Amino acid sequence: MSTKAEELEGDKLVLTLKNLTGRSLVLNRPKALNALTHPMILAIKRHLVSWQKSDLCNVVVLRSSSPRAFCAGGDVVQVSSDWNEGRQGAAMQFFQDEYQVNHLIASYSKPIVALLNGYTMGGGVGLSMHAAFR
Repeated sequence: MSTKAEELEGDKLVLTLKNLTGRSLVLNRPKALNALTHPMILAIKRHLVSWQKSDLCNVVVLRSSSPRAFCAGGDVVQVSSDWNEGRQGAAMQFFQDEYQVNHLIASYSKPIVALLNGYTMGGGVGLSMHAAFR
């Protein structure tokens, strides 16, 4: 479960756009090359689950707000910090939620299009390679 603060942070770092029956998730952490934070992963999951149930959504696009990177992976600095400071549960929860999002994308009932540009590594590959179209 995410907290309200995590939801707010995630919604700043993962923007949503609607255009007729299309929905877009825009990774918006350009200074960090869109490295995925836990709130970002939770925001992606929350929106994908909601849109999967919606008759108003027929396609989802994953993209970046930055021309430099789609996603440079997970925020390993934060995960390492969590682990080293005794918050191993938080570090493991990050990966559990990240892999659940990858599975959700791979098994999504609607087409997902990942628009890759620039750096795409680690968690960014996980988000994009499971999409129906890259």
